[in-house]
Amino acid sequence: STGGNQGAFPYSFGYREPNGFFRTVLGSLNGSPRIMHFSNPLVTVLVPTGIPEGQTDSADNAKTINNTAFTVANFRLTVCPETTPVFDCNGNCIEDADDITFGSSLDCNANNIPDECDVPGGFSTDCNANNIPDECEDCNGNGLADECDLIAIYSEYSGILSPLGAGSDANFIFVAPPLRTSDVTFDFTASADLDTIFTSVEVFLNSVNIGEIFITDASTCADPPDEEQIILTQSLFDSIVGSGDADVLMTAFIDPGACGGASFITVNMSYGSPSLLDLNGNGIIDSCECPADCAGTPDGNVNVTDLLALLANWGGTPTLCDMAPPGGDGTVNVTDLLALLAAWGSCPAP
Repeated sequence: STGGNQGAFPYSFGYREPNGFFRTVLGSLNGSPRIMHFSNPLVTVLVPTGIPEGQTDSADNAKTINNTAFTVANFRLTVCPETTPVFDCNGNCIEDADDITFGSSLDCNANNIPDECDVPGGFSTDCNANNIPDECEDCNGNGLADECDLIAIYSEYSGILSPLGAGSDANFIFVAPPLRTSDVTFDFTASADLDTIFTSVEVFLNSVNIGEIFITDASTCADPPDEEQIILTQSLFDSIVGSGDADVLMTAFIDPGACGGASFITVNMSYGSPSLLDLNGNGIIDSCECPADCAGTPDGNVNVTDLLALLANWGGTPTLCDMAPPGGDGTVNVTDLLALLAAWGSCPAP
């Protein structure tokens, strides 16, 4: 959703995922969880987080930031006290080559252009809008900064649970939800007999009461339905759910026959989750790691030290040396031994 006002460019809008799974920074408010990234069709959170320039409802604020950086930086033009340099992309009155040679500017991609000029000048992409060329933060060489590769959102929707009321509790089980890397958001919608004084919906997660919703400002048989939200910290959610199912129970002492017997409630659970490129959830792209280098602090080599560490943990369930299949299977066993032997020697450069 882009709204009706135009920014610097036709694509200067935040993005709202059509099914309400998420919205980006500056994305219009609709109750969906916000991800702390600007709209960018090059970044995927299960689906692209923006719409490319030229398409209907284009949304690419990352490109807007990149393409206006030079204008913003030159809001007040620099007047050099002496001879104006021939090549001075950053306006500091120093030749670009001298900036790089003497260290006043970095050139991480070795293209002889100061890094701060690569993105606004259109020489490099910048998917995470930090003004560092993507190729300087790209261990797997796919053209995107690693941070953008690792963005993923888990989101699952219960569908309509009906009816809702005394003797008709609503229940939905999120089966084996994946690892969490952020707080967990529960978004609820309901249309039921909810405007009666002292009515509310109690929410339980695996039999633990995590809050009451629709205590105030709810109505009877709302259309569109009323909305509420509960956010749990990652640590609290993990302590309740662990690696098992997330069983959400919603109870309310109201008339289940309200709304012509069609009263209902829904729940959507969402949170940040490790990317498929980071199956062990450690924040490093798997292809950039050397998992067989598993004895304490990595030294860049797979050798007898790593073999002894694997054997010391044989049959156990530690993460140390549990490398196969990618991301591990929870046990150090012959699969891991074969993977270590296959990787024997120097770790490959990412």
